[in-house]
Amino acid sequence: MALEIVNIQRGDNLGTVLYALRQVRETHALLVLPGGRTLLGEYTDMVQVRQLAHSLGIRVGIVTADPQIRAVARAAAVPVYLSQSIGRWRLTQARPWWYPLPARYPGKPTTISDHDKKAVNYRIRPWPRWLHFIWQYMASMITVFTIAVLIVTGYFVFPGATVVLKPTLEQLSIVEPIIVDPRYDEDAPEPNSVPGRLLVSVIKWRASAAPTDFKEVPTTPARGQVTFINKVPQDIIIPAGTRVSTSTGQRLIFQTIEDALAPGRIGGEIAVPVVAIEPGTQGNVVPNRINRVEGQLATVLNVRNLYAMSGGDVRYAKTTNEKDRERLRQHVLNGIRDQAAADMLNQLGVDEFLVDDSIRLVFIYDEEYSSFNGEETDALTLEVRAELHGTAVNEQIALDMVYAQLDAVEPPGFTILAETIRPQLGNLLGVDNTGRVTLELVGEATAAADLTLNDPMRTIAGQEVAYALGYLDENLPLRALPDVRIWPQRFERLPYVPARIQVLINTDATDGANGIEQ
Repeated sequence: MALEIVNIQRGDNLGTVLYALRQVRETHALLVLPGGRTLLGEYTDMVQVRQLAHSLGIRVGIVTADPQIRAVARAAAVPVYLSQSIGRWRLTQARPWWYPLPARYPGKPTTISDHDKKAVNYRIRPWPRWLHFIWQYMASMITVFTIAVLIVTGYFVFPGATVVLKPTLEQLSIVEPIIVDPRYDEDAPEPNSVPGRLLVSVIKWRASAAPTDFKEVPTTPARGQVTFINKVPQDIIIPAGTRVSTSTGQRLIFQTIEDALAPGRIGGEIAVPVVAIEPGTQGNVVPNRINRVEGQLATVLNVRNLYAMSGGDVRYAKTTNEKDRERLRQHVLNGIRDQAAADMLNQLGVDEFLVDDSIRLVFIYDEEYSSFNGEETDALTLEVRAELHGTAVNEQIALDMVYAQLDAVEPPGFTILAETIRPQLGNLLGVDNTGRVTLELVGEATAAADLTLNDPMRTIAGQEVAYALGYLDENLPLRALPDVRIWPQRFERLPYVPARIQVLINTDATDGANGIEQ
């Protein structure tokens, strides 16, 4: 039997559909509707399509997955299918011999297939009475036996179906401030308080760090030559070690390194080598800066350096500053805290956990640096001995509080999934000097809608997959269409026995394969 596929576009209207149906030249037409809510969603529109097809002698079917359009099509007695392949096969399948022949419509003659002709010929040919009796008896026995075998086999072997339901999920969360009190009084407990235990740890820690500052350390004194000028008409002995200096700016002192004799005339000159008293680059003075004679010779001699002094040098050495000390101190305190946390973990009892943010420095017994600020050193070392306190809380008590709070916010018709409960500690709100810790206790969980399945399973038993999907989606709180798998695959209906329908409840928010068998 010939079939024509008519693809309906999203922008088409009812008139376009009726016009396309009039253009069909085959005996069967399959209207393929686009995805999403579109036309033919009203009962009157679907009836017009059916009546037009009836008047044209065309057997028409609808292909759509929209639940509303499928329901309207079924109400209007129009065949509806989930896919083109199913519709092509179901709409054009051969008619059995007991199916009434279609009426002839004006303008469209009805064709009779060879199968129908054989069926008519078979029905009008007479049989002998004894053969007819034997055939009826054997047929009845075979029918009864076959039905019994099919019932037993079908119940235990096939068909079977698995229906995966995805109930609606709701994410629940609570944030509850609690007080962990080491001095918890069971007779008069404070609201939202739980017992705690004070943990004490005394830690000694030592660490070193490289200095980041530098300073100049003088290494070599400047050297050069000065010229003494005699102011009197007689020889002047200039002993080694005679000091001369600058008179302006920074006062720099030099001394002669050998004995000398100034000529005995006014203006007599003699050049004498000198070296700076203090090492460093400051002694590298320019010409004519040295102009003063120190001591008793100042009355009889003048002095000048005709040439610049040179050779004064420095080296750079590492020194510490206040930032280095603060940085090293913070590093040592962090190390002390980490060591105290490890020590407190060893002090925990069964079902206890340490509130990490409750670890606090209580007292520093010793704090000793290896050098002062500005002192030359290759490494700055700090040794600290301090006492730290922390607070431990009983884990089971905290979990009980989370469970109680989550139960209080559980919506009606939902059940919290135990495996999704995730308690954890939130922000630290405060710690007092007695070890009382105020913090947030955070709880998260997933609640799944309760599914009552007895009546729905009886209703969908023996129904087509499309009907079962639509019924379950409309009558159960689901977050997605169910997944129906029928085996063997040649069956298009769910088993007529509800016991052969296995139901899996998928509570995985990621729509994985995990589920709960019902």
